[in-house]
Amino acid sequence: MANITISNTFDKQLYTAELVKTAENDAFWKRFTGGSSSIVNVDNRPEKGGGAQCNYAIRPYLAPRSVTNGPLDGQERQLSYFKDSLVLDKHREAVIDDGEQQEIESFFSITSSMEAYIKQWITDIYDAICFKAIFYEGGSPNNFFANAAANEAALVTGDTMSNNDLSKLFTIASTGKSRTFEPLRPINIDGGYYYVYLCHPDVARDIRLTLESDWNTAMPRSEGNPLFKNMTMMWNNIIVYADRRCPIYLGGSGGAVPIATGALLGQQAIQQIVGKNAELVKGDKDWGDQKGYAAKYILGCKAPEFNSARYGSILVKSARINLSGDDNLAEINYNAISTSNQ
Repeated sequence: MANITISNTFDKQLYTAELVKTAENDAFWKRFTGGSSSIVNVDNRPEKGGGAQCNYAIRPYLAPRSVTNGPLDGQERQLSYFKDSLVLDKHREAVIDDGEQQEIESFFSITSSMEAYIKQWITDIYDAICFKAIFYEGGSPNNFFANAAANEAALVTGDTMSNNDLSKLFTIASTGKSRTFEPLRPINIDGGYYYVYLCHPDVARDIRLTLESDWNTAMPRSEGNPLFKNMTMMWNNIIVYADRRCPIYLGGSGGAVPIATGALLGQQAIQQIVGKNAELVKGDKDWGDQKGYAAKYILGCKAPEFNSARYGSILVKSARINLSGDDNLAEINYNAISTSNQ
């Protein structure tokens, strides 16, 4: 029997693939990915590179009808799909050491540190692209304002989110305000239908204050589905996730009210097209004296629109308790994330 030898090159590729897979799975948004019935609809286009424009389809709601007591021939319905498009971006990052002497003199492993940084970059850039897509307001977003405020400029300090607002959100999402926009399609989990509300931790604290007497009802449940994992609470079939990267700023009435933007998410809230999954490359310079890591990702993300309105999500504006400061640019600077679709 012949011996099987695994070359160093194969070892490196296998190790790199495992590191990249772990980095991607660590991303916040990965739990929401899947096909067109998921919050993030992922479409792989491996033949596409950075700068490519890709079309995708949105299937609008088809109202039920019946052909009764007559021939069906000639009365067939044509399924209609709405076409939208997005552009793929090539996102890259690289780190390099100062040479062999730096590794010798350092009290920690420079190589391991660079590897950890580039792994974290893969996780963070994926999340940042998704966050920027869902919170982009340059299109035609559907907006909900806490405590029945007329608009963002009308928000005052007391207009914080409550469990009552969550109940209103469920109704508005389900009906589309009598079809002024396409109703959000809920996520089907074991026969139950749910939406996801993504908000800043300041807002989650405001909601919890309104739920003190019902906290046992709103506490996280133990289902094994990834959408229930690490959630903050649930109310009226809305799964609440608090994340520090949701936008916070000063605005509202007088421009000095602490404001937060959240998002209610249904099916296909984000359309994502991947040209190339994250790829990690090890390299060297100066005849091997300097070593470094580089990573590359080719993908595009967009919050779809249908009939001049946001499809699959609703932006939620509210005042908030100011526990976290005036803004969260230290957590994620949306202006520093360059994309072609926002």
